[in-house]
Amino acid sequence: MSDRTRVETLRAAAQRLREASHSTTPDRWQLLSYQIVATFDDDCEDITEVALTYGHEANARWIALVGPLLAEPLAAWLESVAALQFGQVPLPDSPIVDHALKVAGVILREAT
Repeated sequence: MSDRTRVETLRAAAQRLREASHSTTPDRWQLLSYQIVATFDDDCEDITEVALTYGHEANARWIALVGPLLAEPLAAWLESVAALQFGQVPLPDSPIVDHALKVAGVILREAT
C-alpha cells in the first residue's frame, strides 16, 4: 500500500489516466472484431506488431467502451473529489469519496 494521502492518491490516479491516454490513438475506440492489436519492434521496446485475441466478445466490447476518451472526464472527476479537501480539513467521509478512492486504487493498482 502507498504512503500517499487520500488526496494524493486521487490526484496520482488522475495523472496516470491522462498520461496513459496521451499515448493512445486519440479517436473513439470501437469494436471491429474480437481482436485488439498492438505492435512491437524487434527489440520489443517500441510499438510496431503483435495481436492479442480476447476469447469473449464482452471483453472486447468493454475494452472499446473504456477507451482514451474516458480518461479526461474520469481524471477531472477524481480531481474534483480531491478538491473537496479544504486546507488542513481532510476529505469528508462519504460514499462519493469512497467510490473515487476505489477507482483510484484500481487505476494505481493499489489496495484501497
